[in-house]
Amino acid sequence: MGIMRIGHVDLNVLNIEESRSYYEEIMGLTVTRQDEDGTLYLKCWDEWDKYSLVLRPSDEATFNRVAYKVKDDSDLDNLKVKIEKYGIETKFLEAGTVADCGRVLSFILPSGHEMHLYAYKEFIGKDTVKGKIFEEKNTKNIQTLKPVVPESSKEKTLSSKKENIKPIESNTSEDEWTSF
Repeated sequence: MGIMRIGHVDLNVLNIEESRSYYEEIMGLTVTRQDEDGTLYLKCWDEWDKYSLVLRPSDEATFNRVAYKVKDDSDLDNLKVKIEKYGIETKFLEAGTVADCGRVLSFILPSGHEMHLYAYKEFIGKDTVKGKIFEEKNTKNIQTLKPVVPESSKEKTLSSKKENIKPIESNTSEDEWTSF
């Protein structure tokens, strides 16, 4: 299948507390993990995976690596073959080597930057309130969604040159519309 989307960016920062404050208070990201060395893992409110930004305390502000998510673990094997055929050395990192991720295909791009590809990262959903991740992961507490149908469209008939088209009536009750 190949690459789905960017997974995370890993940066060294000069002042971890100032960076944390900026990303939480100004940008609205949420810290989802903090390592003993001060490394922070953050996510945006609409993300389901555990993090998309890694900030590491450092004496220099540098870009460490970028990671992309692939659809299936088998995609890592297929991409390994393609990348090596291109002439780039690769190596697999065991699950857990990269925080909260499954196995990772690691290599250095022709630009000199490190790239990671992975298929699995811990999934925590997108429920956050005031910068705190909900600890409750019970799917019985899923918020109910209600279909939005403007009142004016319920009785209107749409017309075209060939025929009149009426809006489709839904047999789905409000209780059946749930998020997952």
